[in-house]
Amino acid sequence: MPSPLFVHPLSPYRFRPRGPSLPAAGLLLLLLLAGWFGPLQALQDVPPAQDRSPGPTGTASGQEVGMLQGRITTTFSGENLQGASLRIVGTGRTAESDGQGLYRFLDVPVGEHELAIRYLGLDSQTRTVTVRTGQVTTVDFALNSDIFELASVTVEAQVGGQAAALNQQRTAPNIRDVASRDALARVRDGQIGEAVNTLPGVYMNLEILSPTRPVVRGLGDSFNSVTVDGIRLGDQSGGRSTRIRYYPGEIVGQVEVIKAVTPDMEGDAIGGTVNLVSRRAIEQTRRTFTVGTGGSYNNIQENFNRQANLTFGDRFGADGRLGVFLTANLYEVSQGYPQLSTGYAVNDADEFRITAVTANERIENRSRTMNWGLTTDYQITPHTLLSLRGSYLRDARRLEDYRAIYTLGTLESFDANSGVYRNGRIDLTRALRYPVSGSQVYGAQVRHDFGATALDYRVAYAQATNSYDRTFFPTVRANGVDFTYDRTLRDFPALSVRNGVDQNDPGNYVHQQVQRPQAPSKDAEYSADLNLRRGFEAFQGTSYLKTGARGKFRRFTIGDDDAGYYNYVGGLPVSAFLDEFRTARPFMPAGGGRVLFPRINPSINDGSSYEDLFFSDPSAFARQENRSDILLANRNTSFQEDIVAGYLMGGAQFGRMGLLGGVRVEHTSFQGEANQVTTEQGAVVDVTPVTNTSSYTNLLPGVHLTWSHTENLLVRGSVNRTLARPNGRSMQPVRTVNEDSRTLNDGNPDLSVTSSTNLDVSLEYYIRPLGLASVGVFHKRIDGFYTSSRETLGTGTYAGYDLVMPAMGTGGEITGVELGWQQRMEFLPGPLADMGFMVNATFLDADGRYPNRPDERLAFTNTARRLLNANLYYARGPLDSRILYNWRDRYLTSVGNRPALDRYEDSRGTLDFLVSWRFNDRMRANLDWKNITNSPIRTYQGSRENPTALRYFDYAVIFGVSIEL
Repeated sequence: MPSPLFVHPLSPYRFRPRGPSLPAAGLLLLLLLAGWFGPLQALQDVPPAQDRSPGPTGTASGQEVGMLQGRITTTFSGENLQGASLRIVGTGRTAESDGQGLYRFLDVPVGEHELAIRYLGLDSQTRTVTVRTGQVTTVDFALNSDIFELASVTVEAQVGGQAAALNQQRTAPNIRDVASRDALARVRDGQIGEAVNTLPGVYMNLEILSPTRPVVRGLGDSFNSVTVDGIRLGDQSGGRSTRIRYYPGEIVGQVEVIKAVTPDMEGDAIGGTVNLVSRRAIEQTRRTFTVGTGGSYNNIQENFNRQANLTFGDRFGADGRLGVFLTANLYEVSQGYPQLSTGYAVNDADEFRITAVTANERIENRSRTMNWGLTTDYQITPHTLLSLRGSYLRDARRLEDYRAIYTLGTLESFDANSGVYRNGRIDLTRALRYPVSGSQVYGAQVRHDFGATALDYRVAYAQATNSYDRTFFPTVRANGVDFTYDRTLRDFPALSVRNGVDQNDPGNYVHQQVQRPQAPSKDAEYSADLNLRRGFEAFQGTSYLKTGARGKFRRFTIGDDDAGYYNYVGGLPVSAFLDEFRTARPFMPAGGGRVLFPRINPSINDGSSYEDLFFSDPSAFARQENRSDILLANRNTSFQEDIVAGYLMGGAQFGRMGLLGGVRVEHTSFQGEANQVTTEQGAVVDVTPVTNTSSYTNLLPGVHLTWSHTENLLVRGSVNRTLARPNGRSMQPVRTVNEDSRTLNDGNPDLSVTSSTNLDVSLEYYIRPLGLASVGVFHKRIDGFYTSSRETLGTGTYAGYDLVMPAMGTGGEITGVELGWQQRMEFLPGPLADMGFMVNATFLDADGRYPNRPDERLAFTNTARRLLNANLYYARGPLDSRILYNWRDRYLTSVGNRPALDRYEDSRGTLDFLVSWRFNDRMRANLDWKNITNSPIRTYQGSRENPTALRYFDYAVIFGVSIEL
């Protein structure tokens, strides 16, 4: 277990994310403890660092003491080493090096001592040191290893990244996994999720080829948190489903998945917390200045994308007191995917028949992402450090969907593989929108270090926004179409028109409507926190107490008045607004030509489109007042969520055992504002503003134990309680229409907070010189969990749409086993010694109880029972090559009234290949081949025989060159 957190007298600062805290109760607690910590004036009595002497002090027995400190680096690069373990032999005294490689022991009895150091991947050392009364003894270590001595720059970076991650994981006080720097180095297009996806018990939900939303131990969205240096990221949708892709990955120096949170961390982490740790120049020993350029080839669009990157980090001023780290990046992307969606009717005998098929060709044309990240640290005095951080991302996308919606009409006959219908229709929709998503995070922190006492305070602001530069959805319709279908090939049902209606003849279509449904949104959160820590140094052990407070104040708004539904009332025929749809290749080629898809679609950009006329001659369009009023009333909503929290915790390290325990209190106040719409036969008769409120307090205790059975074998255990809050928008009594997925989402004001009791035990065996074999077992008993109910509407304005409503299960349990093994195979002969592997697997048993199926125990929604990650790498000379495979099992997405109505997302495996070549110490080229097997996302209802959606992304090849200046 790590020693108490400290700032070395010679260190500009040791940064570590700080947990949230309770302003009111926490400040009161600080006042009550003031006598124990001593007046603030006493803190000033500690001599400044440059004196290099703490002054004579004594232990309980009156023994004279001094101080022992130093820095840990490598012999080959001079790089600072974080996470090195130091031990005064024959005592219980331990310490770990911080981000600048610094360590410190206070109140060490005078005399000679054996000081031992260990850093996985490097050679251990032991030195005899002499501590003198009232003086500081400085002992620096420069560590080496045959692995590094014989390695090229490429291998050195890879090995160093793995070693840093393993050592930080080994010295952590709780259960967590750390993505290595070399995993982050392979991140392309700023996709941090690629690194997170390598960790045990984690998989990332996708947006096109971008791993975006983390699922930890089978739990996602409301059950996890995503933070940057401890600051929670916003969510432009108003929920808690934070998109990692909306953060500049190049500024991230480390990713840690914390699976057992301590009391100084936020409590809403039943699954876990994904924390992104920023890179900081003040922890560097040399300047970083890298420029890069490159691009990618996306096979589904058969086009090339571009990117440019800049990274700079350096220290300035006397003794490097000012550290600045800056990244700036620009990506231009054209991509897309085809998707086939199928709707069913299910009779009482659980017989399925198709009622609608939607074919959608998504085109994303020259979208641009721009981001920058900046961290600045300034050592104001030897005891005080000021840290500023900021990041900004702007993601401007250009989306154009070509949709053909086949509603089959009145049933005449059907069997297991076919159906005959009459009087159906074909809708052609051009869904154009240019969403602009933004993410900003800013923070300012001051840290004071006075010997064994540390005080820090911080203010932060996080914001996520979404707006639309353009949004326009015109639809035309062909009525009176008779259909048959053949679904002997389940993934690709073949539709046929049996009454001669030509879907490619503009004369068969009539004007339907124009939709402008999108709305801007903003999620903003202010936070402030304060932490106070007091360490107690004794010859036979190390201990500390820590307390703090945090307040978070979140405001979410969505909606405006520039939206609605319109009918075209001008005199032009439909043929004046239709264009031939041209793509690089046929729609969904995997279907072998079975999928029906038109060659025409409403035009947008040719100067004679619905959109051009809408703005040049508004009189040609009549607003659908009733539908538009419902849309605006349901959409214009907001909520305020305020959380205050406080904690008290302590830790101790005695010999082989480390113990950490404490309690956290979180109080939440919620107020939502929305409109309750009353209709009669579809017409609005009343719009009433409504306010829903809730307030609750949660007590979250936790105990964490670490036992070093041997130098290489660690046993960890944890018992703690965490919570999950419902999504703010899900609690509002409104309806949201998603035209992309043809889904209606209704709110549920009856959602409430839930909590979980979590038990964890793990064994970690650290393999010399560089490897880890681990097994972990966990159990979570959740009082209530969030899920959703779903049904397909058969009549009305939204016939064929899915109606989804958030709901709460009545309780459930998750039990899991996580297995991991990673190792460099340096024991093999010759070139084979440069091979290595990382593999981990997770097995879950998740049973919940649902209100609509009270007598059954079903799987948790969105919980895959099995996960597998594998990485085989070979690094020799200038070459670094890797093959990565990621697989997850199927999982339940929504629960119906009986099994035939349940929905699933099918299992999925992806295969990637990365190769990098370093021409010299400054220049490197890379190539990344993603989704080699063109693995689709597939969902189904009841059984795999009834696919509801199939989406293909094809493969992409990313390439680039970087130069270190």
